[in-house]
Amino acid sequence: MITKSIFKFSGLLVLFLFIGQLPSLKAQIASNYPHDSLIQTDPDVIFAEMFEQNSISTLLSSVPPSYKYQTSPLLAHITFGSTVPAGSHGNQSLKLTTSENSSSLTDPYEDASIRMSFPGISDSIFVRYYVKYNNAHTFHHSGVWMGGTNPANFCGNCITPGRTIPTSGDSAFVVGTEIRDSATHFAKNFSKFGFYNYWMGMKPLTTAPNAGIYYGNGIVSPSSSASLDMNAWNCIEVMIKLNNPVTDSTGELKLWINGQLIGHYGKGFPNGSYNQADFNEGIGSPFEGFRWRSNPAVVFNYIWLKNYATDNSLYPSDNDIYFDHVVVAKKIYRAQFTSLLLLPVEFISFNGYNKTEITI
Repeated sequence: MITKSIFKFSGLLVLFLFIGQLPSLKAQIASNYPHDSLIQTDPDVIFAEMFEQNSISTLLSSVPPSYKYQTSPLLAHITFGSTVPAGSHGNQSLKLTTSENSSSLTDPYEDASIRMSFPGISDSIFVRYYVKYNNAHTFHHSGVWMGGTNPANFCGNCITPGRTIPTSGDSAFVVGTEIRDSATHFAKNFSKFGFYNYWMGMKPLTTAPNAGIYYGNGIVSPSSSASLDMNAWNCIEVMIKLNNPVTDSTGELKLWINGQLIGHYGKGFPNGSYNQADFNEGIGSPFEGFRWRSNPAVVFNYIWLKNYATDNSLYPSDNDIYFDHVVVAKKIYRAQFTSLLLLPVEFISFNGYNKTEITI
């Protein structure tokens, strides 16, 4: 996915301001791995997957012993597709398919997914991936979920929606990144994208007949940049900061879409209010932060690529989602741009890495 924002100015003063910003705009580690080539060799990379194997079985067996893949039952719905993000040097991506032939009125739900477990991280973690939806279907809890379980490499019912108690802080937390707006109900060309989270501090629904019941808590930025082109590849980047100490709500979340910071949520920021179980940024009280866990044994140890469907998600045909260039790292791999609107810059988000070009 390539996004461009071009601002043209004239005058020596503007040029001076631009040159003064160059050190902060220069990509650091990212510049060493154009097109993600050999990014998996960097010591700060926990996991990297470009989906270039010759078969799904080879993909599933291509991880070290301390890593693990788990899949949904219908392996025929986990394949490779020929579409890739612009700028990728690869030839294929992961394709997850849900099919109307696999659901019924008695069991209208289907999950085509692949879950990747790895050694746990107890501090900040960064996840970057590319995803391509479509404008012919609706999408329900489809995207990349990520989080931690205790014990490691085990999920089971690590989250159980519809309960009268929140997720336990000594067993699990989940950060869901997914379509969160109109495309959950209607096929759309564009739709908002945001968080759907389970953790020990989550809020319940507040109105009858579901008052006191816990489902995932949504967070969607009011920014127009939080809208995805459903027919295009989109670059999603997430920062999760775990709460340390585990007795405090010092956990944080950040979300970038196509190189733009969409939202940052932590203890005391931003202001907003809850509508049922969803936090809406704007007028209200400071956000309480995230107490993801009460037990230090709960660490970040998996990501979960998923295409989840209900019966009305599947029409008019089988529903495909594509994923590519998935990277999990201990530090961010993209340049940090500040005061972009003041700069005569052409900003290009390229496979998760960034460069700048003077356009004066």
